[in-house]
Amino acid sequence: MMIFLTREEVGNIPASSSQIVFQNKLFTRGPDFAKNLQESAQKYCQKNSQNITCLLVDNHCYFSVWIEQDKEITCPTTIEPDFLCYCEESLAKFIGPIANLVCQNVLERNPQISKAEFINTLAQQTINLEQEFDFKRQVIAYEDLKKGDICN
Repeated sequence: MMIFLTREEVGNIPASSSQIVFQNKLFTRGPDFAKNLQESAQKYCQKNSQNITCLLVDNHCYFSVWIEQDKEITCPTTIEPDFLCYCEESLAKFIGPIANLVCQNVLERNPQISKAEFINTLAQQTINLEQEFDFKRQVIAYEDLKKGDICN
């Protein structure tokens, strides 16, 4: 199945993202297509979406393809999938592509970690206090402060 979406409907996807969560499903980035190749992008989705969902996202200047992974995201931890993805993307700005592994390792070691502890643990992976502060600021700004479970 192919779903055509605008960038706004999916949310702000950083260009460096290789995975996103949409409707509690994990999607991996496929190829990008120039705007004049919309038909080719649709054919690619149709060809590669046998029994799975393919998202075709209009990014205003190009189309990006996202292929559903075979597992649905569940929350065995206290950290929601969209918050986890945001933390991975934010941390990657400071430590590079190993951010995904760092986040997963933290959750594997402590699946019931609070958001505050999760943020603090990840922030300690940066190389200096300025980056630690910047990471915390970015993630806390993203999170809904009305929930009241982020105190630091």
